[in-house]
Amino acid sequence: TSSNNIIVTSSKKGVSNARNRGLEVASKDKIVFLDADDYFEDGAFNTLLNQQSGDLAIYSYKTGENIQRLFTAVKCYSGNELTLLIGRMLTYPTTFLTVWGKVFDAQVIRENRLKFRADLRLSEDSFFLIQYLYYCKSVFGYNDCIYNYSRNENSTVRNYNVNAVDEYLTSLQAVHDFVFKQFFVVKDYYYKYGLMQLNLIGVHGIFVILSHLAIKLNG
Repeated sequence: TSSNNIIVTSSKKGVSNARNRGLEVASKDKIVFLDADDYFEDGAFNTLLNQQSGDLAIYSYKTGENIQRLFTAVKCYSGNELTLLIGRMLTYPTTFLTVWGKVFDAQVIRENRLKFRADLRLSEDSFFLIQYLYYCKSVFGYNDCIYNYSRNENSTVRNYNVNAVDEYLTSLQAVHDFVFKQFFVVKDYYYKYGLMQLNLIGVHGIFVILSHLAIKLNG
């Protein structure tokens, strides 16, 4: 179904399948992602349309009433500065390695046949974005806040999942393989990324134990 600039479509179950379907039907030059329960701030698209984005534009975002300022001023990153920025993103993946709050160049995605891996259920954002950054020559950082991220307690990340540890490790291995086979310039930052992922694994591990305990106590 379509109406002017709006196309309604469907995909197989799973966030990666939904995003890949969106990439298939998108026909314009720029791509943005919007997760369920999140929303764009008023005037966000006027901001996006009136600013340069290079191969990627990264914006600040809100979590409730708190603003996560990723940059203090507008800056274009390229060359060694871009490598340092990517290193910063790998060091702080929960802050930077999401696909929402960013503007992607559709040509970069199409030319390099980039897709979300449907077999990754956790950290699939990170893997896609790291692959995408490999092909970037310039990235713009903005302090404008365009996106509101909702902390949904029923989300895949926060919900009880006995397989979460294995799924994080699968994603971690995928990033490792890509970085050490292709994106060698940021390999030293991978270890910091890995430590952050292990921290998330630890949090999920505690959650799984507490969930099992709660089930037993209530059973």
